Amino acid sequence: MRILIDALNARVGGGVTYVQSILPALLRLNRHHTFVILLSSRYQRPLMDTVPSTMDLVQVDLPVEPLVRRWWFQQTRLPQLMQQMQIDLLYAIAESSYFRVPTRFVMQATNWGIYASLDVFGSQRWRMLVYRLTRYLPVFFALQKADRVVCISATFRDHIVHSMRLDSAKTRVVYYGVSSIFGERTPQTDSFLGGIPYFLSVSTIYPHKNYETLLRAYAQLPADAPHLVIAGKPQEESTYRSLRSIVALEAIGDRVHFLGEVPHDKLPALYHGAIAFVFPSRLESFGHPLVEAMASGVPIIASALPVFREICQDAALYFTPDDITTLTDQMRRLQQDVDLRNALAQRGYKRARNFSWDESARKLVEVFEELER
Repeated sequence: MRILIDALNARVGGGVTYVQSILPALLRLNRHHTFVILLSSRYQRPLMDTVPSTMDLVQVDLPVEPLVRRWWFQQTRLPQLMQQMQIDLLYAIAESSYFRVPTRFVMQATNWGIYASLDVFGSQRWRMLVYRLTRYLPVFFALQKADRVVCISATFRDHIVHSMRLDSAKTRVVYYGVSSIFGERTPQTDSFLGGIPYFLSVSTIYPHKNYETLLRAYAQLPADAPHLVIAGKPQEESTYRSLRSIVALEAIGDRVHFLGEVPHDKLPALYHGAIAFVFPSRLESFGHPLVEAMASGVPIIASALPVFREICQDAALYFTPDDITTLTDQMRRLQQDVDLRNALAQRGYKRARNFSWDESARKLVEVFEELER
């Protein structure tokens, strides 16, 4: 088959990591399929530079905004391109608007923001309501039209099957993988912060990431506690300002470090140097940093979301997302209990073996080949 991968949604964070990881894995399968990837020369130039040279690349001149421009392209020009290139199957890496697809069609569902309760987004709930209103119906119809819907966790699959009235028989769960670089330990002459121990959290800064709870919980620890390092691009400026205000109010500015976006190849050293990884998010469809932390042999504290329990199982300590006291207690436990840290790290390292990009690619291609028969 000639398979077109529509990756126009890969803009930041996990979407970019997914494209950079799944493309080489698809090629390593060495199946009889030909893969073509669709990217925008306007806002995806760095991502384009990482596309394997043996994969066909189609560039389109589309801006990031307004969204309606991309949707219009997907209804008009995209079907024409697919016919010209003799495409047999369209694979969309994330939800978008697809009303006219002239071939078999597989769409990956990843975006909780389209389906979740607005209460999760706190002060941003009204902005998220507008976001939902512009996306819900187009995505609803695209999900109905798709021949297969790939979900990145069973928890997420169960939710959208119910909320979008989706036929569960056409859904498949394909977990994300994790790069082998997170399991590779290289000799370190010094760790981050000059050897000072630190708790770590990695994620783009959005309102639902719940960093305010993490900061308030951390502020309850004694002044000699490990520092707190947050690695992630401040995607929401108002949220970032609010977090900085909490840091100032709690007088913890000398122990809290916002690193901004960290290059993917620099993350392993950051994980390996941490005393523990903390992921306080209120909403995730998978939680890729959790797998990176487990593969790095780092003990985990995570919010008690069903999807996090699905991914980590017994390799993490949990807390209710808004329970500051319990999160503080869990951080204190890991700081003081070396045996517990080692036990969680060992469980996580073993659990991480269940996630690989090669396995993700193999299962994804199996979904494609179901439609070839």
